[in-house]
Amino acid sequence: MADTRQIVTWAFEKTCALRNGNQATSPNEALSAVGRARAYSDSLQNKEKNTGIYGDVYVTGYTFGYRPDPEQKHSLAVGGFLESEEFKKLIGHRIGPEKKLSSPPYPASGFLISEEFRNLDGPAGMFSMCRTCQANATRNEIAGCCGTLSQWPDSQETEEQIRGIISRFGLERQLAEHFPPTTPIWYGLWAISPVPPESLELLRTIISTVRDEDALEMEIHHKVDKTQLQQFELFVKATEIAEHCNIPLHVKLLPLGHTDFGWHTIFPHCPFCKATARVKRWERKYPTALYDCQVCGRKYSPAETAQSERMDEERDDLREMFEPSRFLAFVKAYLLAHGETSEDADAIIRETEAREAIRQEKLRVLQEGHKKKRAFLKEHIFKGLEATTPPADCQDETPSCWYTGEVFTEILRRCDEYGVLVQIMIHDSIDGRMDRQESAKISDKSLLEQEGNRQKLPPHIENPRELLRQWQGEGCDGKFMADYRVPDGIVQ
Repeated sequence: MADTRQIVTWAFEKTCALRNGNQATSPNEALSAVGRARAYSDSLQNKEKNTGIYGDVYVTGYTFGYRPDPEQKHSLAVGGFLESEEFKKLIGHRIGPEKKLSSPPYPASGFLISEEFRNLDGPAGMFSMCRTCQANATRNEIAGCCGTLSQWPDSQETEEQIRGIISRFGLERQLAEHFPPTTPIWYGLWAISPVPPESLELLRTIISTVRDEDALEMEIHHKVDKTQLQQFELFVKATEIAEHCNIPLHVKLLPLGHTDFGWHTIFPHCPFCKATARVKRWERKYPTALYDCQVCGRKYSPAETAQSERMDEERDDLREMFEPSRFLAFVKAYLLAHGETSEDADAIIRETEAREAIRQEKLRVLQEGHKKKRAFLKEHIFKGLEATTPPADCQDETPSCWYTGEVFTEILRRCDEYGVLVQIMIHDSIDGRMDRQESAKISDKSLLEQEGNRQKLPPHIENPRELLRQWQGEGCDGKFMADYRVPDGIVQ
């Protein structure tokens, strides 16, 4: 939940058993395509503590397991206990003490190595393919045909460093000839892709010198993180291969963005140099008028480059991948590999699986409640009412939730009638000048109810119909939507 970094991604133009289609020319897609192969290769040399290779399984993610409470009287057997009346009484309650003992890693996600690389004749075939590939900048590793450079584009230190290199080597004329002028210079180095062959030598000189100077700086200050130096060194090799073997080298500076609550937001930015527009963030509508890029001077519309999309949060859950018995057998082998005794591993599995069963039951009950509430809204609040077309920039997954003022007035009347709460109200206008948004606030009344130990309602807008009348009186005559909350008592 933070701003993304404006890293540089690069990839050779290449197709193989790992990369095809757009993956041949798109650095981002190339990196995604070879991700698992590269992770496997890295794990052979640098064993991670809780992820990596475990037999035929590559563990990509883990949670933490639970050790049973030594004073706990009952046994949390994975089999019969889950069907017992005692287990049913525990639904909704914690098992074990509040003070947790040490939590061992517990495998959660991963993939089968034999299945992942089957079309390559296994890892051996994959290594053989990459070893003989001209586009592999790491001869003894996998997929050295793409990579990243982590450098902050707006860093004053980087700008001064590059300008010093240009001045010291007398490269001002070559820089003007081979790269578009930008301030800072870093943006211009990646604006044209693939890198023109005549620009490769100059780009290599700049990046290799930055790498050498940074290495010296790290040595002086006794820094041990060599990741950035390795990234720069690999890219320098890539420019040599691109030049000598005449292979197009594609580059891309990623625009600045933000990830939060399963969404990836990209802020308005110049489509040429990728510099972020100096406009207010988190607006529902950005300026459509042409804007002068402060870095490269080109004109563009900020509204056309801003976007927000749901992130793919799917992962390969080992519980779903294996049969239950095979999953538990793998977990035990994993725990043994982490130094647990056979007896302790069995106890950890029993406790953790019992807790997982409780968590799944809570989730099932919660999902069933959400399903009933959606059905209630459909049957009592929206029935017989027609939605309007959503705004052009609407990213909502349910575009049928936008309504005209007349229909929205009826929706709010029905909400009052049935006791449905409104937590967010939004008005969308054509030009954005009359856009409105109101979110629920905790009222003094709610606080008093809480202090009096009475049932507290979820945060909601106190009088949404009055708020709608106020908006309409101000001239809001566009499209409306809301976020509705059905109290548990209504569906129960």
